[in-house]
Amino acid sequence: MNLREWFPSWVLLVPVLGVFSCSLDKPIQSPKGKNADELYKQGTSQLEQKNYRQAIETFYKLKYDFPSEAAAVMADLKIADAHYSNKEYAEAAEGYEEVRKMHPASPYIPYVVYMLGMCHYHRSLSVDRDQSETEKALAEFHYLLTHFPDTPYAYDAYQKAQECMKKLSDHEVYVGNFYYRMNKYQAAIQRYEAALAKYPNVPLEEEVLFQLAEAYQATKQPEKAARTLQVLSQQYPKGKYAQKAQKLLQGELAQAGSSLQRESGPVQETKPQTSSEVASSSPRSSFGCGLGWIQPPRGILEAPRRHGLTRQERNPLWIQGKNPRKRRQSPRN
Repeated sequence: MNLREWFPSWVLLVPVLGVFSCSLDKPIQSPKGKNADELYKQGTSQLEQKNYRQAIETFYKLKYDFPSEAAAVMADLKIADAHYSNKEYAEAAEGYEEVRKMHPASPYIPYVVYMLGMCHYHRSLSVDRDQSETEKALAEFHYLLTHFPDTPYAYDAYQKAQECMKKLSDHEVYVGNFYYRMNKYQAAIQRYEAALAKYPNVPLEEEVLFQLAEAYQATKQPEKAARTLQVLSQQYPKGKYAQKAQKLLQGELAQAGSSLQRESGPVQETKPQTSSEVASSSPRSSFGCGLGWIQPPRGILEAPRRHGLTRQERNPLWIQGKNPRKRRQSPRN
């Protein structure tokens, strides 16, 4: 077929493809006669009835047909909320990130940061797998507690942050246990020390402390082994490894234990988080300090809430002071 034979059909095909392409990019039109407030109420109703797909379509209509700042931010928030409620956490995270990027001064930012943390929290894998999502969740919760400590999301963020740190510590211990079983004691020590240095408020379990002491002993570090066993004996005085620890301290590691007591005096009673002291004499430059201990929000310890956020507090409108009884807890930007 020569150029003249196929050229007319090719020319006709171009506008067809163009129309099809434009139809994909064209915003969904809103029903005639519906203003922004009606669309918002319709989408909210669909969201409450768990009609998530319909709700998303309705909020997209609101976003494109009423492109004001207020309508756009509310539409974006509700679209992300719908994805989150439908357990589409990756899509929800993209939506919340878009809100944070496009509306950085919005009063909804504390809610957005909290929900971003929750998206990553739900995508977090088990301790034997990659913990990138757990780290992202912890970073968002830490940001919220640092920048918006008085918002209603702070308490739940604090609780979730503790869970994330425990999980990240458990991951380091899991890898350390693998190396320990393979008799790769130096690699195991690095993982155990990383857990202590990055998450000092998460105490290591009794068995892990004993394994760390054995690893120190196997790599000819008797002072660190003795110090670890002293911590073990104080934290778990009635544990199944307490007698073994005392036997080693009075036997093979007696000299190292005596040397430690002469240098630093008697070991004081330790709190759970001070198990990190067993690694204090090790260089931490290779481990980093991570986020470390996250302080609880002001007032949380005095009057903790039992069940996290209420239904009203999960609503982003709540933080704008729409509830007059809670107006004093609106965020400070």
